[in-house]
Amino acid sequence: MKILLSAFACSPLWGSEPSVGWNWALELARSHEVTVLTHAHFRRHIEPHVAVHGSSGLCFEYLDLAPWRGAFHEQLLNSQPYYMRWQRRARPRVLALLASGRFDLVHHVTWGNFRWPVPLHGLPVPLVVGPLGGGERAPAALFAGLPWRLRLKERLRDAIIGSGALDPWVARGLSGARWIFCRTAQTAAALPRAARGSAVVVHDIGAPPALPAVDVADGTHTAGALRCLFVGRLLGWKGAHFALQALAVLRARGVEARLTLVGDGPLEPFLRQQAAALQVTAFVDWQQRLARTVVMQLYRQHDVFLFPSLHDSGGTVVLE
Repeated sequence: MKILLSAFACSPLWGSEPSVGWNWALELARSHEVTVLTHAHFRRHIEPHVAVHGSSGLCFEYLDLAPWRGAFHEQLLNSQPYYMRWQRRARPRVLALLASGRFDLVHHVTWGNFRWPVPLHGLPVPLVVGPLGGGERAPAALFAGLPWRLRLKERLRDAIIGSGALDPWVARGLSGARWIFCRTAQTAAALPRAARGSAVVVHDIGAPPALPAVDVADGTHTAGALRCLFVGRLLGWKGAHFALQALAVLRARGVEARLTLVGDGPLEPFLRQQAAALQVTAFVDWQQRLARTVVMQLYRQHDVFLFPSLHDSGGTVVLE
């Protein structure tokens, strides 16, 4: 088949949503002709990679979008209003691509959040949407002890998830989709009622290539303290506060344990205060955001990986 893949985020270098877009494109291209429509910012990631590794049958179309004010900056790639503007601009580009070449299918893959409408309804070819997430929730008790603003944000998020089933814009964006891939059963249940019959629960991405087998005698692992690793954004729902509590429990029980925290985010000041209150500051190694190649080496150098996320539609870091 000839597939037109709509992937706002698509990069061979970044994780999270850009990795989802890239890997879906790569895997689909094993059996089909794939054209990817993505944000122009990712050209600087994709073209050097393709020059070294080849395109594997992939073609790329790039769509830029100037911000309302000022110059473009990477933070806009995480902005919902900017993303929605780009998607509205993408619709006429998709229609033009469909008119200029024979495509059998349009697949919208990123962003994969059911609450943000996809304006690709009414196309002349079948539409596939997803994998979508965003319908996952966690019990309020798990957020106890976190800043009140974060707890309030989570409760507001729960309300927004509940309203998604009644949102006419969400319903319109999903109307007519042949399949709606959902990362979890919770997201499938949060869809508008008319869309649930098209929902299929699948994972958002497969496992990346495995690391080579490691001999503990090769120097990548050293005896001594139990080395624990957390990798993720420092947000309340990622559960890093539980990782610090676990470290405190281990040390209180006489275990020589250390924790490496890889990531950054708005919860970092709170987490540092928590580490001080638990008297484990000296046993926490704080790392900012690192290149994926560096993180992959850290996996080899630690004994235990902690994934205390309270709600997560993918958990891709576990596959890493």
